[in-house]
Amino acid sequence: MKSIWTQTTKIPGRNPLPGNKKTEVAVIGAGLFGILAAHYLKEQGKEVIVLEANRIGSGQSGYTTAKITSQHNLIYQKLVNTMGEKHAAAYAMANQQAIRDYEKLIDRYRIACRFEKKDAYLFSVNESEILRQEADCAARCGIPASFVRETELPFPVHGAVRFADQAQFHPLEFIEALSGDLTVYERTTVREVKGHEIITNRGVVKAAHIVFACHFPFVNIPGFYFLRMYQEKSYVMALGPVKELEGMYLGIDKNSYS
Repeated sequence: MKSIWTQTTKIPGRNPLPGNKKTEVAVIGAGLFGILAAHYLKEQGKEVIVLEANRIGSGQSGYTTAKITSQHNLIYQKLVNTMGEKHAAAYAMANQQAIRDYEKLIDRYRIACRFEKKDAYLFSVNESEILRQEADCAARCGIPASFVRETELPFPVHGAVRFADQAQFHPLEFIEALSGDLTVYERTTVREVKGHEIITNRGVVKAAHIVFACHFPFVNIPGFYFLRMYQEKSYVMALGPVKELEGMYLGIDKNSYS
């Protein structure tokens, strides 16, 4: 399946792992998380290599909705009720800091990735009270959140939660720029990890530290993640010419729109 990101960005290819290697840190997965982790580690003076089974950004990062937001559906009311306001606020502030960190990285390295500050909305055509509660909990956690009745959507809504000063960008343009000076080995499939040894189809990598940045944590013991996780997908269409929306929208109703 194609995405608007993969169709508008062609990240130059990298060679596979040439054989056995030894490094201070090995990152498994060259998506957004893996490239960011490798970048920050290298910035701290660490020797880092990144191992990617396919191509840089070819997994989830190449098919994202490209929103950089603290808004993850209806979550803050749940966090406040189950974890307490202190822990919910820590989660909220970590997400808000991430938005600022993206902006700092983009400004510092002058990355042309179409970064734009936008408001993010949760909306419903049926509900309002649950959205009022979500807006209240998010605001108590320190997020610039408010309940609104009016949106720019081309259909009426019962209510919406507005998160101000969120962002969107072109994820692959960002990854391409940030990965430029990193050592990344593509077409290198990790088959097994034993202690500090990473066994791949191209050789063995010995690393003092290993970062799992792949979509699925394939080391199952301890944890047995394969028993506790499942894949879930949604689909997005890019259409034109249509009215351009200034905000980013996620519906909370069944069979709603993002």
